[in-house]
Amino acid sequence: MNYISEERDVLATKYFFSCVYEGDDRFDPVTMSFVLYGCFKDPKSIDIETLSKIICLRNPRRRLIINNTFNAIFQTPLIKYIVNLVEPPLQGFLYYLCIPQVINEAKTIHVCLNSQVKESQRIEILADIFCSRTCEDLNFLSKVYRSEFKCKLFSSLDKIYKPNTNGINEIVKIFVMRGETYRFQGVDPKLVAADLSRLQRIFDEKDVFTLVCIFGARSNDHIYSLAQNYKMEFKQELINILKKQRFISKSLFTMLKTRIKYCEEPAQFYVKLLASKLTKVLNINRQNDDDNIRLIVKALDEDFPNFDSSFKQKAKKTLSAAVSKYFPSSELQSALVDFVESNEYKQKIFSV
Repeated sequence: MNYISEERDVLATKYFFSCVYEGDDRFDPVTMSFVLYGCFKDPKSIDIETLSKIICLRNPRRRLIINNTFNAIFQTPLIKYIVNLVEPPLQGFLYYLCIPQVINEAKTIHVCLNSQVKESQRIEILADIFCSRTCEDLNFLSKVYRSEFKCKLFSSLDKIYKPNTNGINEIVKIFVMRGETYRFQGVDPKLVAADLSRLQRIFDEKDVFTLVCIFGARSNDHIYSLAQNYKMEFKQELINILKKQRFISKSLFTMLKTRIKYCEEPAQFYVKLLASKLTKVLNINRQNDDDNIRLIVKALDEDFPNFDSSFKQKAKKTLSAAVSKYFPSSELQSALVDFVESNEYKQKIFSV
């Protein structure tokens, strides 16, 4: 199909705007695919507003359906149009929304392992990805990485972090391998008690390998229970004790801290992270924009309850206001605000 009538463009666009926040019975990916195609008809004058709204006002499942429908109808990937015809930085944001997060994160890992970035920034990205994903996600991410970049994830890590030195390689390998070997996601009180006693021996013997085995192989619920039981038993926060251990490198400590914080309260973890990043407007490092966008998409796509009200309480402003002030590009700013406000609207509707 190389031609779409002007009349269909108008009708389809009106239909789209009439069902932005409606239920599944009003969701029409075929019509939306035609509207998207119409946005690209004139390469010199892309309809950025409609393009952004169709993609940004949808949840991950619907974005994937629209993407697949567009590909099936026009026999050309939607992302190809976005890459060829949309200018950065909006291009990167829309591309990110049209691709499953696990695939995007494989690419994010590749970039941070193969570019000149600060170690603190690199380990922060790795910690967020590896500590927040399920074992099945990480196993799939490893396969995607190998397929996309023709090398094993572990080989790329070896170039940055030498094996058997600071524990980073080992904990990441355990994270990924548990996708194939570890299926128990609950809490075994006996195992928690055993790990609690192991921690004291680990600290005495400076046993990095056993430490990363515990934090890499256990479920989120187990790590949360372990941290709580440690606090009850020894009257101290486990994070503070880990920080005092000189045999734990700064990079590994960041990984362990992120794991504990995420397991304790995932929503609050992202609230604090985004609040700290998006409110430092006076000291903006524009190189971090892509990662900040990744965090915004990830946090909102997780569909945490009351996320927006929690952010407002922490940052003293709404997430949409923080985004508007932080990102200077008008087109990117508008798209991000649409994406954020669609989440705010949804939470107002369903938070009873």
